[in-house]
Amino acid sequence: MIWDKIKNYIYLYHLDKFCVLPDCPESVTDNMVTSFSSTNALARTAPVFSYQNSGPRTVSVNLRFHRDMLNDINRNVSNLKDNVVDFSGDDYVDTLIKYLQAIALPKYNEYSSGAKTVIPPMVAIRFENNIFIKGVVTSGITVTYTKPVLSDGKYALIDVQFSVSEVEPYDADYVAQQGSFRGLVKTFKNGIYKDTSQAPNINTTKNTNSKAGTSKANTVEKTNKTPQQKQQNISTTKFKIPHTGVE
Repeated sequence: MIWDKIKNYIYLYHLDKFCVLPDCPESVTDNMVTSFSSTNALARTAPVFSYQNSGPRTVSVNLRFHRDMLNDINRNVSNLKDNVVDFSGDDYVDTLIKYLQAIALPKYNEYSSGAKTVIPPMVAIRFENNIFIKGVVTSGITVTYTKPVLSDGKYALIDVQFSVSEVEPYDADYVAQQGSFRGLVKTFKNGIYKDTSQAPNINTTKNTNSKAGTSKANTVEKTNKTPQQKQQNISTTKFKIPHTGVE
């Protein structure tokens, strides 16, 4: 399926938009800081360090878009629509850049009573099978337009730079196993990923055969069970992330 080939994307939680990227960046910087306080002790040649905290993990991204690269992208796997309202007409690059600029801005919902709620921006980003992060844009976003200018009056080359800080805490054991790809199996809201491994088996449908006077249970399971789990009758149901092929 085409979904299995989509490994570079950005999901905007506050706008519920799934942005397919044509390629991964040339390089991605994944940075984690650690903080210790130090106390100088009498007659010691080294201070006593006390652990304070770690993080946040920050992933710095530099995306480069060539307009001709996006001519063949499968737009059906993205829920972005080309904006044709503009007098010049927007292609997928224009639409993608506009949504990327929105990753640093909140969404406001206004109700009939006049009350307003603020939905802060948050994104999830994946690059191939190495980088995944769920977080917030902490450095702002920079868009750079570079010549040549095409016949339609638009720049052919666009660079986008931003940094995302992780919002989920992880310990050393988990990071030692998952590394920079951590967090992908955490719950994605809005139906992109749903993990019901702790939920009871709800995918069982019973059909009654009145002629035989017996009940037949047709069970549909989407599982990745081990033989041991099957023996223990443990229900592990996972729904595929649309457009990604990841379960």
